[in-house]
Amino acid sequence: MKIFGYFRLLGEKPRFSALKKTFGKEFNVRNEVGSLNVDAGYKTLDILLDMLIGNYKVLQKSKIKEIAIYIILAYRQQCNWEASPEQINKLNFLKATLCVSAYLDDEDE
Repeated sequence: MKIFGYFRLLGEKPRFSALKKTFGKEFNVRNEVGSLNVDAGYKTLDILLDMLIGNYKVLQKSKIKEIAIYIILAYRQQCNWEASPEQINKLNFLKATLCVSAYLDDEDE
């Protein structure tokens, strides 16, 4: 199974310039939405959560009001995925929405 994900940041007139400095060149802004992709297998959710929590004050100062974390699962035969209580607590702290999408990956690995 392949696991990758990204976060999306929204707000009223958000200040993305500070977030570009914080998250680096991988941080993308399009249509007033900031995002960053992570492709780290089973550690993807932890990396996204830690990045966001580690920069929570910058998010607040940048007027980010909505955080969504997307986890994408590409599977071959069966797809099982779970979030730990610690991860759920971090999502709650961020008041972030967790979106999970799974699809059958018929490409050769």
